[in-house]
Amino acid sequence: MNDRKQQSSTDTLAAPRETARLLAPLHLMGPANALTAAADALGGITVAWGLAPQGITAGFWLLPLAAFLVYAGGEALRDVCDANGKEGNRPASPIPLGQISLPAALALSAALLVAGVFCAGLYSVEAGFLAAGLTYLIAFHHGRGQPLTLFSPLLTGFCRAGSLLLGMAASVDAIAVGWPLASIPVGYMFAVTVVSRGGGDGRNPQGVAALGMLVLVGIAYGFLAIMREQWPALVFVALFAALAWPVLVRAAEEPTDDAMRDAAKAGVLNLVVCNATLAATFAGPLSGLAILLLLPVSRRLARVFPVA
Repeated sequence: MNDRKQQSSTDTLAAPRETARLLAPLHLMGPANALTAAADALGGITVAWGLAPQGITAGFWLLPLAAFLVYAGGEALRDVCDANGKEGNRPASPIPLGQISLPAALALSAALLVAGVFCAGLYSVEAGFLAAGLTYLIAFHHGRGQPLTLFSPLLTGFCRAGSLLLGMAASVDAIAVGWPLASIPVGYMFAVTVVSRGGGDGRNPQGVAALGMLVLVGIAYGFLAIMREQWPALVFVALFAALAWPVLVRAAEEPTDDAMRDAAKAGVLNLVVCNATLAATFAGPLSGLAILLLLPVSRRLARVFPVA
């Protein structure tokens, strides 16, 4: 009888461990993060639609898929590089927990990155080169250990700009005209990254200064909507401000661990709102609403898988 109870107890403990092993690849991929990258590409596609629709072909769906795969591969690569370093910054990763081996995680990352570049290349040569450049940026960003310098937040922003440009590659003519729009995600992610760092003495003066960049991003979205006379897009601008501003201000003024964690998570997920704003500005409010539907999905995923 006791043997049966012992066996039952062992099986009960083994079940969660087995489930964790099965979910380890998804955990490494960071699906919530990767979904926001797909939203970046979708935002880029809507910009292309508003600027040069004649260049868009039926396979444009390959571009958000490519962005998703490249970012998922980058998320896995970050854990690989961290586990391979001298100091692990992500102890909850499946690699140090023994849920997946380092070689398997590296193979997963490489497969996702290659698949992303391949999907983009299927759409066009230009998109393939952009995806390859984005892969290099992500690999460089994670491979160098992400030191706490001002260059690191800029690099994070450049990666997001790459996803937007990858979507705009749906029409090459659109990139020639609309490439300056890529500066918006650079500024936004710079502000989010700096604010969510905090300071060792309980203060975050750089974060407070970075809030000024966030204000400029909001002004840029509003300016675009007014210039294109897309007044419904101003509702999306207001939603962006309402979701992004309070949590980032809290982290800048009181940089506790919880506040900074919330700021980083909200900042990444609100990229969906950023891209919905671009979509409403360049392709109409219905396009914006379509992308905005990804927000509850990404939030649901963020409850299960980490967001960074």
